[in-house]
Amino acid sequence: MRVTKDWLSQWIDLPENTAALMCEYSIETTLMHHALSIDPNVRVGKVLKVTEHPNATKLKVTSVDVGLKQPLSIVCGCPTVCEGMVVPVACEGARLPAGVIKNSMLRQVQSEGMLCSLCDLGLEKQSSGLYALPHTATVGQKFADYLGVSPELFDFELTPNRGDCFSVLGIARELHAITGHPIRFPQYKQYPVQRTDHQHACLVFGQVRIINIQPKALPLWMTLRLAAAGIASHHPVVDIINYVMLEIGQPMHAYDAARINGALKVHLLNDDASFLGLNGQRYGLKSNDLVVSDDSGIQALAGVMGADFSKVDHSTTAVILESAHFDMSNVRSASSRLHLHTDASIRFSRFVDPSLPQIALQYAVSLMVEYLSADIDGAIKINDFNYEPIAVSMSHEHLNDVLGTSLSLFEVQGILKRLEIHPIADEHYLIPSHRSADLKHDHDLIEEVIRLYGFNRLPQLPLELKVQAEVPHLLNMREQVTNKLIALGYHEVVTYAFTSLEQIQLFDADLDALVQLANPISTELEYMRQSLLPSILKVASEHFRVGQPDIKLMEIGKRYFNNQEILSLGMCQVFDHADVQKGFAEFSKQFSQVIKNSIAFMQAQLTGFHPGVCAKLIDDSKCLGHIGQLHPKLAQQMFDGKMVMLCQMDLVDVPSAQQYKAFSRFPKIKRDVAYLSKVDLPFGQIREIIMKMNVKYLHNFQVFDIYLLKESSQLSIGIRFVFSSIESNITDEQVQRQLFKINQRLNEVLGITVR
Repeated sequence: MRVTKDWLSQWIDLPENTAALMCEYSIETTLMHHALSIDPNVRVGKVLKVTEHPNATKLKVTSVDVGLKQPLSIVCGCPTVCEGMVVPVACEGARLPAGVIKNSMLRQVQSEGMLCSLCDLGLEKQSSGLYALPHTATVGQKFADYLGVSPELFDFELTPNRGDCFSVLGIARELHAITGHPIRFPQYKQYPVQRTDHQHACLVFGQVRIINIQPKALPLWMTLRLAAAGIASHHPVVDIINYVMLEIGQPMHAYDAARINGALKVHLLNDDASFLGLNGQRYGLKSNDLVVSDDSGIQALAGVMGADFSKVDHSTTAVILESAHFDMSNVRSASSRLHLHTDASIRFSRFVDPSLPQIALQYAVSLMVEYLSADIDGAIKINDFNYEPIAVSMSHEHLNDVLGTSLSLFEVQGILKRLEIHPIADEHYLIPSHRSADLKHDHDLIEEVIRLYGFNRLPQLPLELKVQAEVPHLLNMREQVTNKLIALGYHEVVTYAFTSLEQIQLFDADLDALVQLANPISTELEYMRQSLLPSILKVASEHFRVGQPDIKLMEIGKRYFNNQEILSLGMCQVFDHADVQKGFAEFSKQFSQVIKNSIAFMQAQLTGFHPGVCAKLIDDSKCLGHIGQLHPKLAQQMFDGKMVMLCQMDLVDVPSAQQYKAFSRFPKIKRDVAYLSKVDLPFGQIREIIMKMNVKYLHNFQVFDIYLLKESSQLSIGIRFVFSSIESNITDEQVQRQLFKINQRLNEVLGITVR
């Protein structure tokens, strides 16, 4: 939320370090320059004399008093300029949207400045002439000072729990609590109030009829404050209710009275309905949505947006102003479902003070009477409501125990009183209505005390308790796997856990176990992911499109199903060459270096993978994931046909924590053996047989070569065996005896022979 410095200073005296104090004790605040600020070289000037230009019939030469020793001679092209006129004058050096003003010669006549319209100052898109000021304006005064508009504004980063700060009044309350400076409430005329029957669907509902509206231009300071807050000007009536909303925090709505049939009432819909908003878009409403209706139908989605039929336009001469306290959860639900977020819904969904509707109506009526020459038709009608203040208990002893302080009861109550939180009997405190949504428990009050007391004032004491905690298995495993992959040249990515149904269906998915979000960020992020691979592929594709070489990505994150969450590892590598056997061997080797246990590969066909280059990862007859090549169609779409290897594996049951073993001081012996096997024989069976043999001195083994023998239609599998001993050197004879046992066993069980 943005508020000009001059606006806030009307409510409370500002310290020099306002932004720093707010950051330290309340809300993150930035002091920034106002984009629509007026250059200090623009002054209030009075036209003393007007003569015809000697060399141009459409130009005039004026003598203008701007408070200097001598009047300025200014050439002006406006036909309405006349003697005695008071206007803003851009003197030499003034920066305007069209450029910097300089002394110049216009048709051989010197011009020492510029008489300005609002368009010239960048405050209006189009102007009909010079901006005439009242004759009471002080000649020579800076035009910005005359308007009372500061060139600076505050930008407040409000958190969702502080709906009470969505106004100048709310910020002034915070500054009062921090500095103790008194708040100055605006003075306005009070109008009679008539109590009506209670609205069952709404705690507070007020309305008033305003007639004889003259659509005059509002004061420039008001429109500038609205513009600085990011609210565009629409219609004087709408601008006034927006101004009141920004100033005290109560959203309102104006209905064209000529288009309202009967009395306005608030109710919950019994059935689904259609609603045409004032933005011209049609929305589908659901039963139990809160609406405001007249006898002819829905005129507003309560707290969100009014209907197009009854909107205020330039033909409007009478309006019905509505000010209410709508239920925050109802407004939030409808606004989120329809993706319709307005200034009103943002405030109502964060809670609005129920005491504000009547104040807002009084204030808005007084502004319309003053600036639009309007009249009030009858009294302000508002229903009877009983607001019961919330009382929260907080033990003074408990507060000091939690904070580690020794604050006296007098200090604690003094801090809370600055927040309008007053003590009552038995350590109970009465919460003001504007904070009743977020101050409900004792810890809420403790937070308020410590933030205003100052976190930097807390005593710094050494921790006497020695705490020891073991690192959780999953956290330890996650760190180990990540570090190993980074050492192999992988880059870790972190992607959204949200995705679309289309992305989920790229790979094998359990559609019956989908987790759909009730309040998605967008339609493309509507479901919780069931696989890490689509999001990793998207990141890899973006890197590939910008020419990034050596793409090796990994992510460890959760996959979500309706009955469980699974921590998984995802890997992706894009290869420059097209040798599938070489690529798969390299990729699977990297995987094996990270997951050093009895993971076996079993050939499979899975959605999203190449039908001939895909395997399940099996451990103790349980499938933990899959590894293989990306399907050629997807590879063509995302990587221009490059070979891409993928892996996804669940980490929950993988014993990745390694026990330390001393390094062997003796050299290792490597032996490469080529075997002939059937084409459809999976390597997993070979691995399982060798592992069960418990071969002496065998350190590890892995496939290094695979190719098809065309003359015999057999598969040649090259396996590299590594032998070592931690006790002594091993001989070639010892190695050969172990290899003979392996070869004999493979031949007996699987019919494999050595080439």
